[in-house]
Amino acid sequence: MLATGLVAVDRALPADAVNGSSFQPGNIISDSNFYDGHAMTESQIQSFLVAQGSALRSFKGEVKSRGHETSSKTGDVICTAFQGGATLSASTIIYRTQVACGISAKVILVTLQKEQGLITRPTASKSALDRAMGYACPDTAPCAEYALGFGNQVFMGARQMKIYKAAQFAKQPGVHAIAWHPNPDCGSSTFRIQNYATAALYNYTPYRPNAAALASYPGTGDACSSYGNRNFWFFHHAWFGNPVAIDGAFAINEAYRIAGGASSDLGAESKTLVCPTGRTACWQEYENGYITWTFSGGPHISSGEIAGVYKELGGPVGPVGYATSNIKPTIEPTHGNGEHQLFAGGVIHKSASGTFLVPTKLQAEYSEQGWVRGELGWPTAAITCGLSDNGCFQPFQNGSISYVFGSLNTVSGAAETLYRALGGHAGPLGLATSSTKPVVERTNGDGSHQFFAGGVLHSSSAGTFFVSDPIMAKYSALRWVRGSLGWPIADEVCGLPDNGCMQKFQHGTIYVADGHPAQGIDNGPLESHYEASGGPAGSLGYPTSSTKPVVERTNGDGLHQFFEGGVLHSSSAGTFLVKDPILAKYSGLGWVRGSLGWPIADEVCGLPDNGCMQKFQHGTIYVADGHPAQGIDNGPLESHYEASGGPAGSLGYPTSSTKPVVERTNGDGLHQFFEGGVLHSSSAGTFLVKDPILAKYSGLGWVRGSLGWPVAAEVCGLPNGGCSQQFAHGTLYSK
Repeated sequence: MLATGLVAVDRALPADAVNGSSFQPGNIISDSNFYDGHAMTESQIQSFLVAQGSALRSFKGEVKSRGHETSSKTGDVICTAFQGGATLSASTIIYRTQVACGISAKVILVTLQKEQGLITRPTASKSALDRAMGYACPDTAPCAEYALGFGNQVFMGARQMKIYKAAQFAKQPGVHAIAWHPNPDCGSSTFRIQNYATAALYNYTPYRPNAAALASYPGTGDACSSYGNRNFWFFHHAWFGNPVAIDGAFAINEAYRIAGGASSDLGAESKTLVCPTGRTACWQEYENGYITWTFSGGPHISSGEIAGVYKELGGPVGPVGYATSNIKPTIEPTHGNGEHQLFAGGVIHKSASGTFLVPTKLQAEYSEQGWVRGELGWPTAAITCGLSDNGCFQPFQNGSISYVFGSLNTVSGAAETLYRALGGHAGPLGLATSSTKPVVERTNGDGSHQFFAGGVLHSSSAGTFFVSDPIMAKYSALRWVRGSLGWPIADEVCGLPDNGCMQKFQHGTIYVADGHPAQGIDNGPLESHYEASGGPAGSLGYPTSSTKPVVERTNGDGLHQFFEGGVLHSSSAGTFLVKDPILAKYSGLGWVRGSLGWPIADEVCGLPDNGCMQKFQHGTIYVADGHPAQGIDNGPLESHYEASGGPAGSLGYPTSSTKPVVERTNGDGLHQFFEGGVLHSSSAGTFLVKDPILAKYSGLGWVRGSLGWPVAAEVCGLPNGGCSQQFAHGTLYSK
């Protein structure tokens, strides 16, 4: 422990009108205030550290290069068991130590300030953390290696304070000679130590402050001045009230007197003092505020606008509870100056934005974000609760905090700008259900995202956009930002047929609508064709599948996608829609991998019997009412068919597909059935054979018979209405 204690003072603390003349060397702190294992909750400790701007407010475990992690401790007659850990916060360590050893967290906090100035320092060195409580750190030798480390220091220091009483260590209540200074030439004084707590302080720091030290706070006295126990007493007064006060009514009246009584900002008493006998909490209401007192914390004054909000919230008997600090000024150049006051149920902040409570349930997240000095700045409205899923919401200058499902989440930055534009928690996003999380994505670029009740906000180089359900469901199924679509690049657009909506992404678009499956369309020729045809309002309707690539070595690669109105195909030949009933026949013929290959033109209709046709790489498909859908391969048969007028000519519609004929004797060729006969194509040419000649030709063995292939068209006008047709090896006649 530091002997004089002066080196631990980082900056002066206000003494709340207390001066050194009130210091009682035999009664520095009462036993009840010292040995209080329930003096502060963990959240109160954290709020205190944040309010003081302490380096410990963001402490999360320790550098382990020397093994100084906070180890677990087994229980004994001095302290109960302590659960350690490698990443405990300072508030957790202090709170668990308080409970385990029965030493007030306020005593621990004051000692941390007295020894190393850790409460008011905004940053702290590893050396200061290693020696936090000054335990096993004598003035004349290095600190003991086993005691180094913040967690070890807090627990062992508090345990040692308990040992002083439990083990009847050295100085106990009674008359003792206490030195003024480590220098023996300074001498000592003899007086009665009135309680165990004060004796513990002298065992811990064995020097009494002289008159020069007490009169010069927070400065230096003379060569024989020591400061450790002086600073302990002043710090406790400034932060937690008189360390020896246990009479609530007395403490309230004394605080009122020191503040200036009725001429102070509080004004005159307006109601009777509430301080039931045996109670550990009291309060007095005044014209313009309150003084509240707790046995563990002492008196605190609330006045002005902060007191007004406090009263609206029910004062000491409301959810805010008792004040745990006085009103403190907040100097903040970026977001503006103001004031704040700590309460059991949160912190009331006053700034140019107004005066509002940030309740305990939000205060931890607010502190984590840097409090008023962080990006959020000052609160701008009161918390609103009772929202969907029993959630709560509070706005700040540059963001907001949501509380839902037991989770606290902050919205700030670009996400907050869009969030506000969309109506905040009352808009389609609802409450935030996660914090902002970074996304590292090499292909589509880095960014961040944040979950809300109604969807997800995404921020990337393309901008910040909201993706709502059910678009988000499809987006996730397509592997989200890491999938083929990439980051969103535009807001959702609704008002499409069947309550439909769409949203564009880096590499495509997602469509959703009532009664239609959510689907995406990749950027490229399919999407361009779809949009040009009117999108969901056009003939194609909504997509019913995602964009799919087709690898086809024979006919070439391409893309296809199913829509309600058919299937879009895209290849080197272009982008064309194939729809039923042509699509059914096309699929039956092997689709793009079949004999026809890719479509090369749009469907053409207006043929006889409501007929339609569509050309492909290697042929054409015809459909019509009352006629079977059929394809004609490119080549002499198709050329002859088209030259003869197609479906409107004498041949009518095809009734079979194009078929090859392998014939060694008479030669190979092709044939295809039509309503008006059968087209035959061989090296001799392309000719139609029709009944009644066709019947006789078939009876004679067709192209494989004695006649072979036709070599000329049918000739009619013979006597008696007869017709003839020449074949490779003969002629057939008909009447």
